[in-house]
Amino acid sequence: MARSCCDPTELLAGCGAAAMKANPKQWHNSSDEARFRGWMWKGDTSSDETTGHVFGLSVVANLSPLEWERTLAKKLLLDFVAGTSNTFLQFQRACCGSSEGVCM
Repeated sequence: MARSCCDPTELLAGCGAAAMKANPKQWHNSSDEARFRGWMWKGDTSSDETTGHVFGLSVVANLSPLEWERTLAKKLLLDFVAGTSNTFLQFQRACCGSSEGVCM
């Protein structure tokens, strides 16, 4: 989940140029080269923004009158949870050498 992103054509037009120059470590290349080759995203999404996205997607997934919209919201929620879980497990392995238990 990113607050800001720029596709390759926007990058050529200067998308995020000032922000990238001011803090280049916050901008990252897409890790999905198959679908998002050349895209850049800004990794500064706060926990309250993430909570808001999860809440909003949950509301859409449960209350939208449009089936395709409910389906898309559910997929986005599942992708988010899977990505968050995988990232946590990678951290656990790097920190503790195991995905079980808590790092001490």
